[in-house]
Order: sequence, then structure tokens, then C-alpha cells
Amino acid sequence: MPMRIVMSQTLDLPEEANLWDMSEVSTIVVTQRGARRSFQKLLASKGVEVVEFDILTPREVMEYFHDRGYLSILWECGGTLAASAISSGVIHKVLFMLSFSFSLEKNLSSTY
Repeated sequence: MPMRIVMSQTLDLPEEANLWDMSEVSTIVVTQRGARRSFQKLLASKGVEVVEFDILTPREVMEYFHDRGYLSILWECGGTLAASAISSGVIHKVLFMLSFSFSLEKNLSSTY
């Protein structure tokens, strides 16, 4: 069964988000010990499992989930976390997607 795992050292996350909707898939939040206790309580009241780590690193998180029986985890993250995960050796395959947008409106309006 799919499981969402959110990794955040400071829990600087929105109080209202689809991530906290447990109706279709469960969410586990992993964080640094002591981060935003009141927010952790809010998440727990919504059914979100919160797991604290003394030192939150990709290696520690992957070892924790491996011990829980998770053998495949898809990381969706930015460059900083990706670099840390890759350099620690816990990532075995990388899929890179680049998205950009631009507007022609400015260029077209200056032409006419």
C-alpha cells in the first residue's frame, strides 16, 4: 500500500494541506526531535504519524523505514535534500524532471 512520507527538520509546513488527508493514503512525517510540538499534536489529531529523529538525515530515515519493511521509496525533493541523499548513498536511481514556463504576452504586447 502506498504511503506518503514527509521529511522536514523544522516542520515549517502548512496546517491545511492535502498531505494531511488520510482518507485515501496515510502520511508519516519525519522530523528533528522537538520541532514544533504544537504542530505535531495537530498532525496526530488528523491521524498523521510523526516520527522524531535526534539527527534527521536521509540515511537515518532510510534505515528506519527499511527496518519497518519499506523496500522501495520514491523521493520527491529539491536539490539540497537530493544532494544529501545521493551523497549518503541511499539513492539507487535518479529521475530528473525539469519544468519551466514563460509568457509570450510581454513580448507580443511590445511588438504591437
